[in-house]
Amino acid sequence: MERHTYKVCRVLPRDPEQKMGRPRREVLMPWEDLSDDEVKMIRAVQEPRLKADEIAELDKKIVARGSGVAEEDVADAEEADADDADDAKAPSSDDPVAVTKHATRMLWDAYRKHAAASAELREQTNELNKRAIEQARQLDEALGKRGRPGPTINITAGDISNLVRAGTKAFQEFVAGGSPHEPHEPESK
Repeated sequence: MERHTYKVCRVLPRDPEQKMGRPRREVLMPWEDLSDDEVKMIRAVQEPRLKADEIAELDKKIVARGSGVAEEDVADAEEADADDADDAKAPSSDDPVAVTKHATRMLWDAYRKHAAASAELREQTNELNKRAIEQARQLDEALGKRGRPGPTINITAGDISNLVRAGTKAFQEFVAGGSPHEPHEPESK
């Protein structure tokens, strides 16, 4: 005896960027491992009570919908249910049409996942770029408050040598008893 899964789901508003594929939904009431008689009884009770944005699924196929669920959402959802590459069994290799449909389903599933991952990566990249721009702006402001550095001073090895020589001569004069403040003749080279 075959067992069934029955769910009542709320169809969530479609993302404006989502052009195709299964609409997002929230499972409100799931029933699993049901017999045929139990499915009939639950369907008789639940389907007339569906609200405007709700659908009923039997074994991943939409069997009823509320008045507010658009026809294209049901068609997309039914197609997505039929095309669900993760749950689909590999078709027999004797049936080229089934193999082609299965390959197409897998390709579209990979495309949807890639598009979602790309959108998320794009959002993260934009956020990181905004942070980097803000940090650069803050760094520029901090450097502006500190003031701009003055002109660079070019000192050569000869300048350092002359400075050391003058310092040594002043020290020697001081030790010899002379005043370092007295004017003296510059050395000739």
